[in-house]
Amino acid sequence: MIAHWISDRRDIRYRIAAGASIVAGLLMAALPLMLSLPPAAFWNSLVTGAAIVALTVWLVLTGHPIADRLLLVAGLWVALSPWTTAAGYAVWLAALHVMGGLALVAWTGARIWSASGSGGPRTA
Repeated sequence: MIAHWISDRRDIRYRIAAGASIVAGLLMAALPLMLSLPPAAFWNSLVTGAAIVALTVWLVLTGHPIADRLLLVAGLWVALSPWTTAAGYAVWLAALHVMGGLALVAWTGARIWSASGSGGPRTA
């Protein structure tokens, strides 16, 4: 396995990225309390935000590869959810969902790639 900051749970940059994921999940779970949303969007935001927080905490504590893959799926869902739930989000809120979801996908995708030994510098 190639030592790389994105797959090393002890590295401060990894912890900052995990902390940002937890904060984003908490904000997403709190979103229904701040805005008036239709029922589908209410439950989507609440459940998805709680799932992101739980999966990130699981990943930080155990480093289990299944948590990475589930976070990748959660990121894709966050990016697609403004359209799949037909919630009628405001444009700025839909854009935040897409950017946040794609950021989560990028972080977890890079972790999966790095942990598989495909990323980072190689030695002869």
